[in-house]
Amino acid sequence: MALRHFLTLRDLSTLELNRILERASELKKMQHDNKVYQ
Repeated sequence: MALRHFLTLRDLSTLELNRILERASELKKMQHDNKVYQ
């Protein structure tokens, strides 16, 4: 994946934003469950 810079959420596609939010949810759950993640 290439490095991208963005200034607003409008710079992301709907799919990209959904993937970011899904990953954030996964990481938050892992943190809550005291699981190690990278």
